[in-house]
Amino acid sequence: MSKQPDINEMQELDSAIQSIVEKAKTTDTTEGLLQCIVSSAEKILIHKALQIAKGNQIHASTILGISLNTLKSKMKEYQIFSE
Repeated sequence: MSKQPDINEMQELDSAIQSIVEKAKTTDTTEGLLQCIVSSAEKILIHKALQIAKGNQIHASTILGISLNTLKSKMKEYQIFSE
């Protein structure tokens, strides 16, 4: 699971971050830019891990490299519900 992203993946990530930065310039928010990017990435990664794990939270937490309690806390924070 230590595979480094390839150049295309890095370009896609850069493009996504740039989009968030542009949106942040025009949005009045109390959330800082870094926190906005981190929370957006966490939400996406949690959804993807749950999708890969077919909703199994133990497996998803292993994929993400976090404890089950941390996953559950993040899911509650971001209002992510698994089936």
